[in-house]
Amino acid sequence: MSIVFKSDRFFKFSLVLVIMITVLVPTLSHAEYTWTEQTGAGSRYWLSISSSSDGSKLVAGTYGGSSTHGSIYDDYIYTSTDSGVTWTTETDVSGVWNGITSNSDGTKLAAVSSGAYYLISYGDYIYTSTDSGSTWTKQTNSGMSSWNCIASSSDGSKLVVGNTGVGYSDGYIYTSTDSGATWIERTGAGSGYWKSIASSSDGSKLAAGISGTYGGFIYTSTDSGATWLERTGFGSRYWYSIASSSDGSKLAAVAYNDYIYTSTDSGSTWTERTGSGSRYWYSIASSSDGSKLAAVAYNDYIYTSTDSGSTWTERTGSGSRWWYSIASSSDGSKLAAVDGYIGRFSSGGYIYTSTDSGATWTAQTSADSRFWKSIASSSDGSKLAAVDNGDGYYGGYIYTGVSFSSSLTHRLTAPTTTSVYRGGYLGPFSSTITNSTTSSTYYMYAYIYTSDGSWILQTNSGVPILNGQTYSPMNSNVYVPYGATTGTYYYYEVIYDSSWNQTEYKYFSYTVN
Repeated sequence: MSIVFKSDRFFKFSLVLVIMITVLVPTLSHAEYTWTEQTGAGSRYWLSISSSSDGSKLVAGTYGGSSTHGSIYDDYIYTSTDSGVTWTTETDVSGVWNGITSNSDGTKLAAVSSGAYYLISYGDYIYTSTDSGSTWTKQTNSGMSSWNCIASSSDGSKLVVGNTGVGYSDGYIYTSTDSGATWIERTGAGSGYWKSIASSSDGSKLAAGISGTYGGFIYTSTDSGATWLERTGFGSRYWYSIASSSDGSKLAAVAYNDYIYTSTDSGSTWTERTGSGSRYWYSIASSSDGSKLAAVAYNDYIYTSTDSGSTWTERTGSGSRWWYSIASSSDGSKLAAVDGYIGRFSSGGYIYTSTDSGATWTAQTSADSRFWKSIASSSDGSKLAAVDNGDGYYGGYIYTGVSFSSSLTHRLTAPTTTSVYRGGYLGPFSSTITNSTTSSTYYMYAYIYTSDGSWILQTNSGVPILNGQTYSPMNSNVYVPYGATTGTYYYYEVIYDSSWNQTEYKYFSYTVN
């Protein structure tokens, strides 16, 4: 017996089917991710992406329209509240989204646009949302400028942004302590081409770096941006990226065609880390406590540190690549970096992940070779979201990846015959789920997605799989009703944890004649 289940939770899975490109999701090991091309958000020139701590809420921005031969027009912000399964186009905001940030729970978002068409900046505004992106507010009191970078406190109440100015004028840092409702121009830090900015979890300690034609200094604040200090001890550099520990005491910054610099006193003093060499550094990430760091250089290697930057190790296992972005889990054990090389006859690069603080790396070939621009991670590193910038002629897609604990093994083997007639059984196929944890419980639900758009919940659904148990569904066949219409059907097995978070799904397709 089977019943039609129409709750919103399970009906959303119907949208997943449009992006299926294989008939069986492979079994995962501890270092692997299942990747999904999220076509629901469209093919675009994706520029930035941000994630809530649990990875359930995502927000992404582009710098151009659809994938129609190098469109240079503004585009929208796209949000998801189900880990990227479905996406909403926020058509009330349009811009060139250089930076997007999210608070821990994903309810408070802020985005900055430059209003730039290729090399010309016409300026734009800061935009904020306090309902996970359902509605957005243009913050006109901050003025119109070429906004370039943004950071948020953990609760989203304190924001700091940097801009590059409009035309030939440099810009200032702006701060807000009311989730973006009002803004203050911080002239104490001076004007500059603000390239990167970082915040402590409580928003009290800030650090920002200047790049631009002639470079500049790092500026720090310990009072939520009310006052700033210019850190001149190491000279003027082209600061590309800066990262902060949760408490703001440990900072790490990378300069383009220069060195990595670290501080353990909230930026009062800095140390030039020559051990990692002078390179074209592009991005740096930090663990919450600031002890584990990872940096990527353009057309070079990934470098990692486990002692707050005192010593660095060159990670040749991932190869010398055109690294654009790197993300870290809170504890620094899980890292993800993207290779986004765009060149003549190039097909781009891969996403690379590590689960041992960068000691070893795995190319995520199931996400294919793309022109990756940015990547975001959940706090535990189990959920990733990356954006494909396209090749300059055609746009790309958003991809989401989910890593499953090695304690959960799920195998689903498709039947050898997938073309069936009404009134019989599909099969045989096999399914085995093993839970080798000591304290977690999982739940398996099985569905049939029909050709008329309905989800049919199978009788072997809702079975708890306790710690140490192995479960093999009793009905290894699926009955094909006489009334079934001709078309393609999908058998799904979806596993949830005790909090109803979707942790894994596997499926196969079959055709009713």
